[in-house]
Amino acid sequence: MLKNSENNKYLLSILIPAFNCVDCISFIVSNLTSQSLVDCELVIFDDSTNQEVSDFVNQLRKDDTLGCRLNYHKNMPSCGPIYNWNSLLDCAQGEYCILLHHDEFPFSDNFIRELSYELLNNDNDVFVMDCVLVDIKHMVTRQHFPNWFRKVVITYFPKYLLRRNVIGPVSTLTVKTSIFPRFDTNLQWHVDSELYFRLFNNKSSVRFIPTIKIGSSLDRSKSITSTICRDIKDIKKNEVDYLGNIYRGNFWLKRSCYNNWPYMVAYILESAAWYAFRSFQYGRFFILLFLKK
Repeated sequence: MLKNSENNKYLLSILIPAFNCVDCISFIVSNLTSQSLVDCELVIFDDSTNQEVSDFVNQLRKDDTLGCRLNYHKNMPSCGPIYNWNSLLDCAQGEYCILLHHDEFPFSDNFIRELSYELLNNDNDVFVMDCVLVDIKHMVTRQHFPNWFRKVVITYFPKYLLRRNVIGPVSTLTVKTSIFPRFDTNLQWHVDSELYFRLFNNKSSVRFIPTIKIGSSLDRSKSITSTICRDIKDIKKNEVDYLGNIYRGNFWLKRSCYNNWPYMVAYILESAAWYAFRSFQYGRFFILLFLKK
């Protein structure tokens, strides 16, 4: 039963932005259809350059095995990924919504039931799930980031999110539709982290549910990141300048570090700690991989 049925038709809107990658979309949908989708809607906005996703959706409707409302829209012409994400958020009719990219998926056979239970029994604005990184065979390689650290940053230091994305993909969040910010279309590299900052800096009520997990693929060949990798250095610099003009009081967006020794020291120490931890994560992964052989 919905908590706010007067204003929302569904408890949860599952939003999927599609850009080709029909096999990935099919995997996500098949994962969902194996679960009970009561009080859910599935919304697919298709920004593809071909008809493969459209054909898949037509077959899905013909089979009639989904078990929930399906809203499909084909963008003509393509509008780009970030505009597509915002369009999905504008269209959502659920009290809460979750945005699943093609390389992310629920990492549990009971994902919908467990998440619905949390949504129905807790009146929070944002629910933060765990994120595990998986290989091409969907085997877990490592946790994206320790949940205790994510909780500390979100609760006490949301400004740090403009420095490092410790949350992971946006699919790890289930958010009340009425307060879900829109993505800044001027950004590419920092598009997720800037949205996180606005969401959590507004003191939204947050519940952490690390027992519910989202799988995120290590293969980024078809992600937005892969399309900007050649110009990543310039994009990062330009976006930091852009964000620095918007959030002038944010310590981590200052560009004059060489004229400000406290910032320079903090910047060097933070960078060293960050890369040391990342090296530990990767080293642990390769050791465990070696031991499995």
